[in-house]
Amino acid sequence: MFYIWSGNNAPKSEGHVFHKFNQHILRNTDLPAYHNLRNAGIEGYYLNPENLQVQNYLLNLLHEIADTYDVSGIHLDYYRYPGVQYSFTAQSRTEFMLENYYDPWPVYQEKEQYSQDRGFENYIRADREYRLFLSNCLTEYLGNINRTIKATKPDIKISVAVKPDPVIARHRYFQDWRTWLKENNCDFIVLMNYRTDFHEFKTILDQLTDAELKDKIIVGISTYNQQVKAVQLRIDMVEAEKFAGFSLFSYNHLLKDSNYLGSLRLVN
Repeated sequence: MFYIWSGNNAPKSEGHVFHKFNQHILRNTDLPAYHNLRNAGIEGYYLNPENLQVQNYLLNLLHEIADTYDVSGIHLDYYRYPGVQYSFTAQSRTEFMLENYYDPWPVYQEKEQYSQDRGFENYIRADREYRLFLSNCLTEYLGNINRTIKATKPDIKISVAVKPDPVIARHRYFQDWRTWLKENNCDFIVLMNYRTDFHEFKTILDQLTDAELKDKIIVGISTYNQQVKAVQLRIDMVEAEKFAGFSLFSYNHLLKDSNYLGSLRLVN
């Protein structure tokens, strides 16, 4: 969805969305160099999810898929922000200021100075308001996608890949997927629980005790970095805990190792 390009050189085609919506690419102030994004742990360049032009462009693509092809569902990957540090555009800052009467950029780029000038309590309030602003943007847009697609294609399922820890997902990437499920903004999520440490894998699932949510959660399990025995243990746990199902990642890895899938017990 919003992740559109990686690499030191911009795409050659002038028709690429990188050029078409260049002013709507998320940034700190100026458009960052690719190596700065990588140093910050970010894959590459993201479009601003809050921008109406971006939303309409992507929604038209989703409608093209739904209306043209015989598909059972549409899966949204990278439906998130890269993080708060690179969450700005000039327009998004302006729109936030018009609604909240302050610029969110200094809250994160001049944190100590902001706290000294305005007080730590005001910093905490500003941080909470801006993160909620970003989170609400994704939630509202997802609801719009779900409603408009199903207005013409009611049987199509809408799913979203999400960060597995619900607290980190909401606070760092602004994926409030608990709310998405509770408000039926999508049909299900794919929880990318690619932890190789079983205790960490289990800890993630232990946070999800609501049976209503479990019915809408597909647990993603990684195969590319784990042996068959470890994957089987995770599959058995997912089935025992009565989640909606599991998804094995990645297809490319399973394609290369034809014996891997056959070694798993996929009973249910």
